[in-house]
Amino acid sequence: AESVAGVDVDVLEAIRADVGFEEVTFDLWNVKNGSYADMIQRVGKDESWDLTAGALTYSTARARTANFTRFYFTSSLSIMVTVPSAGDGTAITWRFIDPFEYTVWLMLLVIAFLSMLVTKWLGLISDY
Repeated sequence: AESVAGVDVDVLEAIRADVGFEEVTFDLWNVKNGSYADMIQRVGKDESWDLTAGALTYSTARARTANFTRFYFTSSLSIMVTVPSAGDGTAITWRFIDPFEYTVWLMLLVIAFLSMLVTKWLGLISDY
């Protein structure tokens, strides 16, 4: 069995201790298991879960199905990456290429070139 940990689990454990639940069962849920709508359905309409916690965004449509608390956590998420070594001058200069494969960059260049040709041609045949 997979164990669960994290801020949401800690919040639920604190609620359990405060309210007096004897046990909290954690069910790992992600988009592979279903959608957020399915998760909210389990809390709201079919009541197979008592509550859920996580990256849930309030909406009026969801509020018709289940009650929401105030936000208990706000975050400006970011990604941390290693700093390139100072000896490799190309590491920083060409880092923007890394997210895409070379075939994607090639297609972008081809599309840009074709766009320039079409624009030039339209300029030649236009009376304006």
